Amino acid sequence: MSYASDVAKVSASHVLWASILAAAAVSVVTTLLVEYLAKPWLELRKDRILEADQRRREVLRGLRQANFLAFRIFALRNVDNAVVHGMVARLAAEAEPLVSAAVREEMNVPAALREDWGHSTSPLISTMTVLTLEGHLHPGGWDDFAVALPRVHNYTLLFGTPRSRWWRRRKLIRHIAAVPAPGPHGTAPPAGP
Repeated sequence: MSYASDVAKVSASHVLWASILAAAAVSVVTTLLVEYLAKPWLELRKDRILEADQRRREVLRGLRQANFLAFRIFALRNVDNAVVHGMVARLAAEAEPLVSAAVREEMNVPAALREDWGHSTSPLISTMTVLTLEGHLHPGGWDDFAVALPRVHNYTLLFGTPRSRWWRRRKLIRHIAAVPAPGPHGTAPPAGP
């Protein structure tokens, strides 16, 4: 009996050491594979995501600044003075590239509003371009600008709202969709079907 129990103990200890060594070998191989194959790819992906997020934050900051400048421009629309025209031209020259950068950057525009985003920003860009070149607009030239300005402000609020605040984003999307977009010749297009 004692011989059989000694044999059982010896074989049990060999099996235990073999499974421990196998687990250690698998662990080392897995760690090395992850460290040398997957980790560099994951680090590059993380860097791309962080850079894209940084660009979006900078563009959002620029869009907020452009929105502020556009409201200042709009407030000065009725002043007929050469000094004010020069100041409006400088403000427009500062704001136009910021709005253009926001259009070029892939902002998180909801699919339902992608086309509207372009329709809302184009009057701001074109008006600011004319103001940069001439310093003033004829009185009817402000109509599309006046319609687009609050819409772009609402888009700025939407882009600054995190996705985790989905209820607020949903309210903003509905609000943007409910306001008529600027149309040709200063008229808002007819409401949907």
